[in-house]
Amino acid sequence: MCDMESSDRPRVGFWWGDKKSRELSTEDFKQACASHGLELVKLDLTRPLEEQGPLAAIVHKFCDILVRADHGDTECQHITAEFERFCRAHPSVVVVDPLENVRKVLNRFHQYRLVEQSPLASTEWIFVPPFVELSGANVEADRAVLRERGVQFPIVCKPLVSHGMKKAHQMCLVFGEHGLADLQGPCVAQQFVPHEGRLLKVYVLGQRYHLTWRPSLKDFVANNSPTIFFNSQDVSKPHSSSPLNAQAALEGLPMPCPRKLRFMVDTMRQQLGQRLFGIDIIAEKDTGRLCIIDVNNFPGYDGVSNFLDQLSGMLAELVGSELPDSGIDTSDSSDETPRRLHH
Repeated sequence: MCDMESSDRPRVGFWWGDKKSRELSTEDFKQACASHGLELVKLDLTRPLEEQGPLAAIVHKFCDILVRADHGDTECQHITAEFERFCRAHPSVVVVDPLENVRKVLNRFHQYRLVEQSPLASTEWIFVPPFVELSGANVEADRAVLRERGVQFPIVCKPLVSHGMKKAHQMCLVFGEHGLADLQGPCVAQQFVPHEGRLLKVYVLGQRYHLTWRPSLKDFVANNSPTIFFNSQDVSKPHSSSPLNAQAALEGLPMPCPRKLRFMVDTMRQQLGQRLFGIDIIAEKDTGRLCIIDVNNFPGYDGVSNFLDQLSGMLAELVGSELPDSGIDTSDSSDETPRRLHH
């Protein structure tokens, strides 16, 4: 077999934190990239990126750094500034995904507003539940803004920050106005939509998307119950046995209309300007309307087979990499150039 020399391969730099490193094997990623004619290097954010190239592409999970930078961390501010300086100086480098586009989903209120103002809002089959930003410090003011926006109880209150902090997944379910005193700081209040305890994870990878069902909160109604605090990751993880779940059967559930899903994914890709993102959707009980309840940059892709190979293939297409020579003469077998298949 004839291998391409490392220096002949387009170089892809990558960086993500410890959590993502535990999920994705660097060695497996390196092998997957090599199979698509790429050289993979882990970036050292303490050194100038120019010294680690030439880079054809960068793939990253910068959410934690961006959030910490926004909260005053000077080291993260420096890293972010240097990364953006490099991108401006080297516009030919493909970045998955540009930081200005990642920022679009770091604040839940902003991401809901983005969906609300997108072409999806003109359809009758998909929506964002009524939502409003609450102070969490003034019960009377919060009560007034909920009424003004027509947000009805029960409500799910979520931290404004959607990534990069432990509290990003600490939420609460408020059943009536009596529970507004339990709020612990600024949050987004989203009207609870009955959905029979089923959540559909949509993992987007370039032009492709993958679907997987997850457990979710059981159906609740407005009443005098005390506020329930929970971690959304515990409730929606695979095989979760949380008492808040409906314990609904997930195997064999039909998927929503592929045409509608394709329209949703393509619209969100255009609105976000991202290639790696996830959408959490539920199906409204009785109507079946799809409801977007969260959007994430570079999610876990749990259950997506051969994720690193698919990611490497997407990167190879973006930088125009040629596959390594297999050593097999195919010149007489076909006049057509092989094409990768997309879902």
